[in-house]
Amino acid sequence: MKDDQATCSSFLHRNPRHRLRAMLRSLSLPSLLFIFLTPRSLAQTSDANCLPYYSWTSNSQGKTPCEVASSLLAVCNGGTFDVAALRDGQHYEGPTLVSNANSCICNTVTYSLMTACGLCQGKSTLRWNEWSKNCPNVTFSGFPESLPSGLLVPAWAYQDIRTTSISSWQRITRMPQSPAQPRLPPQLHQMAGKL
Repeated sequence: MKDDQATCSSFLHRNPRHRLRAMLRSLSLPSLLFIFLTPRSLAQTSDANCLPYYSWTSNSQGKTPCEVASSLLAVCNGGTFDVAALRDGQHYEGPTLVSNANSCICNTVTYSLMTACGLCQGKSTLRWNEWSKNCPNVTFSGFPESLPSGLLVPAWAYQDIRTTSISSWQRITRMPQSPAQPRLPPQLHQMAGKL
């Protein structure tokens, strides 16, 4: 009997679809309806810790730039994205291949947040032209997808990196934050090419 249970358990562990089916069969209809019809927010995670000096990079909800960036990147990643803490000598980078590029990473809002995420950990960062080298299309001063419900993006993240410097971001923290807002037509805020 124990061998049968171990074999079944091993089979379900190796085969996630079978595990999911077995789990779903054990749930009642009301439970299934609750699971599939309840609105869920996108899961963002980050184990990166910002140094106290960089508290100004957090939004008014207390989310670090790492957590806000994670929420934005989750939009194009099936609802989840983990921004891991950097180790010494590491930095965050944009898409490593053109085939990995998407609108959630090829924009200056995500770039600014990820840059702040690296800086707030005391780590190095990449310049925009290095970050975006594999992006076929980029969006400046905006996030091209709908923002996750309830997420506030700090105003400094929307600054045009072609005309403002990272050192000016702290002054901009007094500006209002951007809640979910309607998307602009792509032709108004996307530019093909690089800086």
